[in-house]
Parts: sequence; C-alpha cells; structure tokens
Amino acid sequence: AFFTVLGAAVDAGKVDADAVKSALVKLEPKVKLRVLANAAKYFVAEGDRGTALALYDVRSSLMIVRARNSAAVRYVKDAPIDVGRWLTSGLMTDENKHIVDIPFGKEEADKLILDVSVQRDVGKEGGESETYFYVCWDEFGVHLLFVGKDPEWRKVLAGAVGGTGYEMYICFGEGAPTYQWLIGDKGRTDFLDYASKGKAYRPLQDHLVMYTAPVEGGFATAMNIAWSACYERLPDNGDTWPFEMIHWSRGGGVTWGGETIWEISRWGRWTFEGFTSERRTAIRRTLLNGALASFRKESAIGSGEITTWKDREIGDPEFYAKALKPFVDKLEADAKLLTDEADAATVDRLFKEDMGPWADFKYYADEIREKYLRTKLTED
Repeated sequence: AFFTVLGAAVDAGKVDADAVKSALVKLEPKVKLRVLANAAKYFVAEGDRGTALALYDVRSSLMIVRARNSAAVRYVKDAPIDVGRWLTSGLMTDENKHIVDIPFGKEEADKLILDVSVQRDVGKEGGESETYFYVCWDEFGVHLLFVGKDPEWRKVLAGAVGGTGYEMYICFGEGAPTYQWLIGDKGRTDFLDYASKGKAYRPLQDHLVMYTAPVEGGFATAMNIAWSACYERLPDNGDTWPFEMIHWSRGGGVTWGGETIWEISRWGRWTFEGFTSERRTAIRRTLLNGALASFRKESAIGSGEITTWKDREIGDPEFYAKALKPFVDKLEADAKLLTDEADAATVDRLFKEDMGPWADFKYYADEIREKYLRTKLTED
C-alpha cells in the first residue's frame, strides 16, 4: 500500500487525492493514516515539501474533526499568582473552568520522541482522575491554575506511590514559535527549546514562575507567564494563543485540545478579552521598568556588555566609541523619561523605540558590531 500511494501521489508533479484514496480503500482506518504519514515522511526526506503537505491534507480529510476547545482569558485586577490566592479568589467557578478530558492513546504517545527524558505510563488510554484549569491575565502577565485530582494523593505525599506529571505547549499567537515544557511528579520542570535564544525567541524558563501545593483530593499548580516572554507580540481583544496540555497520570494521559499534540491546528485556543488603552499602557509601563533594569546591568563592572566593550583587554574601545556609544547614549537619554508621571504617549513611544534594546541589549549590540566590522573590513 505504501508504494501504491507513492505512485498515486505524484502525477506530473501534482497529488491526485482521489487516486491516493482509491489506493487505500481496502485498508483499515488506522492503517490508512499510518501509510499516508509514512508516505509524507518519505517526501520530506526527498526534499519535496509540497507533496508531503498535500498528502497531509489527504490524511486530514479522512479524520473526524473535533470541535476545537476555547478558553476566554479575561482581565482580573491583581490576579492570583499562587495556589492559596487562587483558592480564595472567587475565580474558580464553573463558568471559568476548562475540563481536560480527551484521552491520549498509546499510538500517539509512541510518537513523542523529543522528550525522552520523561518516563510515561501510557498503557491505558486516558487518565484516571479529573483534570481542569483556569486562566486570566493582568498587567504582569497570564496566570494559570491547573488541578489534577488524584485518589492516591495522600500516598503520593507520603512517597508510597508515584505522582502525576504534565506536558504543556503554547504559542504566543497564531504562527508564533512553539514552547514546550514538562512538569514531573516531584515538581521538576524541564524546558525543551525549539529555537536558539535571541531577539525572536526567549527561553520560557526565564519568564515563567510556578507554585505547586496539595489540595483536597489532588494537587494544584499555579503558573505565571510574564508578558516579557512575548513583549513584541502582546495580544489584543479577540487574539488567540494556541495551547495544549497533557496530564499524565498512573492511568495514562488526557489532553485539552485533542488526541494528538503534533497538530497545532487541533490544539485548544486561549481567546483574550478585556484590553483597554489604559490596561495596555499599564502592561507597557511594567515591561519597560523591567527592561530598563536589565539594561542597567549592562554597565555592571566585570559582567555588563557595555563595560566589556569599553575594556581594552577583552573588548574594543574604538568600536564602542564610534558605533555603540551613540546607541547607548540614546537609550540612556530615553531612560530619564521613564518616570511614574510619564503619560501614555511617552510610555507608548518608549515601548516602541526602547523596549527591545533595553530588554535584549546584547542582540542589538551584536548587530551593531557586525555592521561595524563589515564596514571596517570593506574600507580596509
């Protein structure tokens, strides 16, 4: 069947979807999907991405499309940041509760090859207890509480049995980079970076704080993602963030968005509400204060980027004076404008011009350095 699909897939450079389906008509549904997946992988290996995507579309057309889950992410003034504050916040209502209950089968679990450091029990399909979460936002970031019920929670605390774990994925907007992290039963968190650290991708572990505590009948974890993780793509009303989670219990796994976690289109979506001009300015002011504090560290003796370039032994004073100093002087001048009394227009301008350089000065300095060297080498 595999070679029949390969033959039917390419007809003068095009995929004949009807011919592909006809070649698979006598196969069991799961076998059809497996054959199409393997055929698509073959074309990826051959460098034919177009054919691979076309086969993926054929495969998708054979599957039942589940209605995508959605969670409204609403503004909450001084949102709760730990388990205790969530429990007393009044926010844990049925209206705000999002159930995680779609079984994650062993066949899909076998495809999870990127995170081999985590051991999973996927002998059964689906978890053994209730899982749900709540989510909201404020000027500091997005705040999430997820609860996993565990009938053996007292034994877990006593160390008599193993606990449960989570696997989470998020994109800060449609088409944005993916972040993945794993939470073990002892509270250990592993982050799997999908790109190198830089202006376009900041490691999530630098912008995420979690607190876990036992609650009656299970365990709860409060997770806080600072806006600094995505300052260049802050959401607005109606914007969506793809989000997926798997709760791995002793009975298997359950997900929020669907049986598979490799198709972002099938993940659930967080939909943001409650943004106003005043709240956007508050977010930007908070971010600018944090970014400016980061920029100040670049002048620290012995470790700062600015200090390093000024140093005759390990830096390049000529480069600093001719190319980097004018940029630094501009950032320093703008820093004097960031006061508690700064109006919205000033905050918005500073955010547009200085947020990136203050927060990620090194990468901007590297770009200036590259331009400087290219010019110098050309002139020489």
